[in-house]
Parts: sequence; structure tokens; C-alpha cells
Amino acid sequence: MTRQASGQPTAPAAQWSVIVPVKLTAQAKTRLAGDLSPQERAELARAMVADTVAAARAAHAVRQVVVVTDDDDVVADLRGMRSPGWAPVVVVPEPVPAAGLNAAIRAGVAAARRDAEAGGFTAGETAAAPGDAIARGEVAVPSGDTGGAAPGVGLRAGPVAVLLGDLPALRAADLEDALAAASAFPRAVVVDAEGTGTTLLTASAGVVLEPAFGAGSAAEHVRRGHVALDVPDLSGLRQDVDRLGDLAAVAELGTGRATSQVLARRAQSGTEPSVDVERPRPPALDQMPCTDETAAVA
Repeated sequence: MTRQASGQPTAPAAQWSVIVPVKLTAQAKTRLAGDLSPQERAELARAMVADTVAAARAAHAVRQVVVVTDDDDVVADLRGMRSPGWAPVVVVPEPVPAAGLNAAIRAGVAAARRDAEAGGFTAGETAAAPGDAIARGEVAVPSGDTGGAAPGVGLRAGPVAVLLGDLPALRAADLEDALAAASAFPRAVVVDAEGTGTTLLTASAGVVLEPAFGAGSAAEHVRRGHVALDVPDLSGLRQDVDRLGDLAAVAELGTGRATSQVLARRAQSGTEPSVDVERPRPPALDQMPCTDETAAVA
């Protein structure tokens, strides 16, 4: 139930705002609790965010990366990412503590689109701290703002994409190809390797992005009019990490530097177990259930 984009992309190069929502890493990856200690899970979550954001910043089609988080460790990691020529990264605080992934995404989208109308981000090399003014126009998202902008606010600013932060095998080319395909449609979605979740959600300029992340989100996003893009099975954009087998899968694809270092330390300590990376065949999208999620995931 996928469609191959045809024709020329409608979005110019370097026009996409990419929103990456990140929950507190100390609370992340709970489905790995039986295999990793709390410290190991937090370390892995931080590494995956760093690699995902690095790949997004390196993509030529991306003009800015907006990370929505209240995690001080993640902010510190982002401040250390100094790569001339890459898209700038800006941090926006979560709108309300524990408000959930979808609320965090709406806050990030609102911040990105308001800023683009104000003139765009400055080409800084470090991330802004949560709550700092962003962009030349000193646009900021206050801590109580849920991102629920009135209809039409910021919609002319350009296309937006939501990218989850647990894609350590993502490469800039993977994201560039997907954004080029997505630009042919008002709304698009990339389904994860398991076949039920969402790793990338897009909306073109002038189109409201209505996230529905949670169990079975792929089917729900398709139901809401997002075209499921034909992304190769071996693309790092499809391989997120929720379970132990996913770690072996991303290692096979090749992870970014931060995640590679975490996996190498586990291997050296002898704690890396043997895992089966074979995945079951996913059900058809129109048979998938969906429930909203109440907690952001890294």
C-alpha cells in the first residue's frame, strides 16, 4: 500500500524544517528494560538522537532541525555537534511536561513555521538552550504553549517533516530521497520496518500536519490522507529501535558514530547477546489498529 512519487519535487532544495521530538532519555526505551539497565537505555537513547539529528542536519534538503525536548543531556550533546555547512539545530522545550509525543510535535511544527515566516534561523553552530529565543526574530515557544496555532498560522512557511529520534542507521541520502518523494504529495508517511509504526511524517507548505503517533500510527496516518512512500527495506529511515532485535538490525545496516560507540562498548563488555533479527511479515495497512500515544519517545 505504497506509492512511488512521480514528477518533479515541488519543494525547493534546503526548504524542509525537520522536527525531532525527544522525551527524557532516562524514561526512554522501556521495551528494552529486560535487556538493558536504565543507564544503558539512557546512553543508547542519547546516542541514537545524536546520530539521527546529525544525519538530518547533513541532508541538503533540510534548512533547519527543531528538537523538542526538556532533556539537558540531549541539549548538551547537540551543543557539541559542530559541523560547518550543516543545517542549524534549535531546541524547543516540550509544551507541557508529559503532554505526549503528539503535543511535542505540534509545538515543534508551530515553532518552525512561525520562525520561517519571521525570516529563518541564523546559521549558528550550536543549539539554543530550551526556552531560548530562536531565530533572528527572537521567536520562542513558551513552556505552556502546546503548539496549537490557529488554522493557517505559519502554513506558508514551507514544508515540515517529523522524524523520530531512534534511527541510528539513518543516512543523509536516505532522508533526502524520502523528502524528494514526499514533496510530490500534500501529506506523506514512511512506515517503519515492522510495518505498523511511523518514522517520518510530512506535510507540504500550506498543509496542516496532524500527527497521530502511537500504536498502529502508520495505518492511522494513511487513513488521514498521508501517502505511504515506497522506501527501500534496507533504508536506515525505516529501521527504528524498540526491541533488542532492532539493535542487531541497525548494526547490520551500519549505525552513526555515537551509536556505534555504544554498541562497541557493549560488545567489549561481553553483554551483547545473540539475537534473531528476522521480522514477521507485516499486516496490510488497512488492517492495522491505532491508538494515540500519551508519552513522547526518543
